[in-house]
Parts: sequence; C-alpha cells; structure tokens
Amino acid sequence: MTTFVAGHFFSGSHYRGLLRGRKGAPLQRVVAPNETVDLALASTLLRVLEGKSLSAAARQLGVPKSTVSRRLSTLEAQLGVQLLRRSPRSVVPTDAGIAFADRAREALQTLDAAVAAARDSEGPPRGTVRITAAVDVGQELLAEPLAALTAEYPEIVIELGLFSRRVDLVAERWDLAIRAGDPGAGSLIAKKLASLGWGVYAAASYLEKAAPIEGPSDLTGHRMVVFSPAIQLGMPTLEGPLGRFPIAPAGNLRADDLSFCLRAAESGAGIAMLPIKLAQRAEARGALVRVLPEYAAPGAHLNLVYVKDRYLSRAVAVVRDRLVAVLSDSAPKKATGCASHCSTGSLRCAARSSRITPAWVTNTASGTLSSPTKSSARRCS
Repeated sequence: MTTFVAGHFFSGSHYRGLLRGRKGAPLQRVVAPNETVDLALASTLLRVLEGKSLSAAARQLGVPKSTVSRRLSTLEAQLGVQLLRRSPRSVVPTDAGIAFADRAREALQTLDAAVAAARDSEGPPRGTVRITAAVDVGQELLAEPLAALTAEYPEIVIELGLFSRRVDLVAERWDLAIRAGDPGAGSLIAKKLASLGWGVYAAASYLEKAAPIEGPSDLTGHRMVVFSPAIQLGMPTLEGPLGRFPIAPAGNLRADDLSFCLRAAESGAGIAMLPIKLAQRAEARGALVRVLPEYAAPGAHLNLVYVKDRYLSRAVAVVRDRLVAVLSDSAPKKATGCASHCSTGSLRCAARSSRITPAWVTNTASGTLSSPTKSSARRCS
C-alpha cells in the first residue's frame, strides 16, 4: 500500500452517508461539507486494524506508538465519532470504525492504482510482481521462466511465495497465483494453462533391473513411490487403449510432497505416478522415463489466477502473459539432448542413455510395445 503523506482526499459530503451506525441512526457529528480527512490518518487506522494493536501499526509505519495514538485521536475528532475501543490488551473497532475502514480501504486501493497507472505509463515495465503457487508447482515449473523473464526485464522484481495452503489473493495482496483445481471465488479471473493428467514414471536405472512392464497389470509387482494425498482421494485409474486399470500402489516409501516423490523416483526408488506437466523437465533431461506412455490418469487443470477488479500494472501483465505462453499445453516444448534429433522425444533418449530399449517404450510405427533388446550403439530413430 502506498504511504500517504498529508494529502486530503475524502470530502465531508462523502462521509455523511458513510458514517452511520449499523441500524442507520446518524452519528453525533460528521465532517462538514467543506472539510476533508487526511489520508495519512485513514491509512494509520487501517494499519492498526490489520496489526490488531497500536504497537504493531507503529512498527509497520516506522513511527512512535504515541504518534499512532495521536493520529487516531485526530481522526476521531475530525469525524466526531469513536472508531476504536481501546484496552491495555486489545483494540476493537466500533461499528463506525468498521464502516469507515471498509470504505477507506477501497478508496486507498483506488488511489494506489491511480498512482501506479501514472508511474507505469512511460518507460519499460517496472515494479514488483507478487506470485504465489504450491511448493511443487513453483519448484518444478516456475524457476526457468521467471529467471528468463527477470533477465529480459531487469526493472521487474518477482516476489515468489510457495505455500502448502491456498492463499487469499485479495486479502494478502498477491498479483498472480498458479493454482491447480478449482481456481476460487467469482472475484477472480482464471486462465486455464494445462491439464494435470498423471503418468507413470521411473528412472532408467530402476527399469534396467526390474521385471518388464508390458501393460498396466504389470505394475502390481513393482516397488512404488506413493504420493499419499492422491491415494487418499481414491485409487488412481490409468486409462489407455486397452481400457481402464485401477492401480493399487504398494510401496514402503510414501510422501505428501510431489517434489520429493519425483526426486525419489529419479534416484531409482521405484515407480511413481506423477503429474505429467511436473515430470516433463526430468523426462527431458533423461532423469525419468515415462512408463506406458499411452496410459494416463485424468487430473485437474492448472490455472493462472488474478483478481478481477484490481488494476494490473504493465509489469504484472507482462509476467501473466509470459507464464500463460510458457506453461500452457500449447506452448512449444524445448528439445533437450537427443530429443532434438528424434521424433519420439525423451523416452528413446533415456533408453539410449541406459543402453537398452526397454519393454515400456512404444513402437511408434505399430503402436505396440517393444521387447527389451540390448543395443550398445543404438541411435534414436
């Protein structure tokens, strides 16, 4: 929020309708039509309510507690109403305080947007863009595009918050969110990025030593790295050319973090069911191989979400558009390693690096599964 110095913004006529009790009874005194309310005073009240104490507001504003108290007294004198009930341990807003704060917050946010729009009208995009995402989504999908974006736009500062909870974009003042599943309430705009279908993955080192996997039923005898929240929602079902196959994961390694499951699979701990979008980078660099690539389990959608009625600076718009372009299903995939020389992509690249053609690599000509064959000098084709 912009820090406002003694600027005068709110007129007395505006507050005649605002400062009434909850039951509609007029208060003892309102600001006269030709009077104004100092924005610094209104901002101080909001900081007190947010911090739930004068001391917290004083620390946030960088002023003595006595200054905060004096500003509140001045504001109450200007309005002719009591805004807060103070005690040694708490500060509680009155009905008038709640009414004033609700509308003052809207007005200050509007002025914030006006200031930002004026400063944003010239020169390159600049300013701070606050993005929030789940921990695994941020770790697996956002590092590369955000690094490239900040290199291209050096005056844009990215503040990324990774949480295991769903944040409130409005109350916590985040600009953008990358969110799986239900995007949220009607005050938000959601742009669909990708489908988070689930695939079966393993390290080539594990598959070299394990029994061949020629169909979904063969997964039963394999060690598995289990993402426990997905299992709690119900038994996952793979869907493919031969129908639907419920999978009952059996494994002695379970975790509630997708990034851990991905890293454990890379280390050869066993088979893992992972969101295809999150596993793409590991697959591209050969750390994981997609097992039974013609089978997948349906999943939620990944969305980019932002607040509907909030002003978007040019910096926020640039970051939003870049993330949509990079993370959407239609985004071009970067060729990595052998994938740049073959049409089948990183599955055969991984097979080449492990010096075998495993049973789980699809024959692209016939659509059937190949049998394992040793090949010390096999090229991707």
